[in-house]
Amino acid sequence: MLVVMYLCGLRRSEPGRIRADSVRWESQLGVFSFVIPGAKGARRDVRVYLDEEGSWYLATYLQQVHRQLHSTTPFLFPAARTGSGISPTWVGVLFHRRRKAAGIRPRGRKITPHILRHSLATHLLQAGADPRRVQRKLRHRSLTTT
Repeated sequence: MLVVMYLCGLRRSEPGRIRADSVRWESQLGVFSFVIPGAKGARRDVRVYLDEEGSWYLATYLQQVHRQLHSTTPFLFPAARTGSGISPTWVGVLFHRRRKAAGIRPRGRKITPHILRHSLATHLLQAGADPRRVQRKLRHRSLTTT
């Protein structure tokens, strides 16, 4: 989930809304895509695309985890107990657990799931991506926000 959040620039409220039946293999591109229902900024459903590496992670998740443990829920990233989509609060809890397990310390800075969006934007811009492309990827209305 965290890899998908980073690669697609998802907000913490978005993974829990993604439905498993919206995941589609884009054979011409060789990657997965899925729909973010009611995506903020777009104010509509938005189809986003993973890259090849992200598609590999999602394929592994779908084969090893989702089909075995979550086959009765329509959500791609369900809450463990209820089967509804994972809540933004739980996204934060899982993010902080993984951060601590990886040994990443805040060092005076607040580290939240939103930092994945900042990191994606920074990495894309440092790699020479057009700022307008980054704006579209993050679904910002204004380039100033990006």
